[in-house]
Amino acid sequence: MDDQKFTSGPWECIEGLYSPQSRPDRWHIRTAYEVTDSWHESYKRDVAHMATQDNAHLIAAAPQLYDVVAWLISERDNGTDKGLLPDGLLNAARIAIAKAEGETNA
Repeated sequence: MDDQKFTSGPWECIEGLYSPQSRPDRWHIRTAYEVTDSWHESYKRDVAHMATQDNAHLIAAAPQLYDVVAWLISERDNGTDKGLLPDGLLNAARIAIAKAEGETNA
């Protein structure tokens, strides 16, 4: 869980036309913070494009959801979870993190 390969959050979603190539019925997920490229241009990096608002909001929440699940697993592994994560949920959490990290498609 230490070698994060995805774009750091938080992410935000915006509706409609974002660029000349965009469709007005698409939602765009992008970083909620400015990044600077090699040309020293600052912009919010696109993460994904979604056809529905519901999917866009779910995808935009992914970095925070990942952080929460990873924290719960870490607390359990360190013995400091105080019963926050029962065994059945621990297994489901590990599977979700593995999927997010590209270790499985299940």
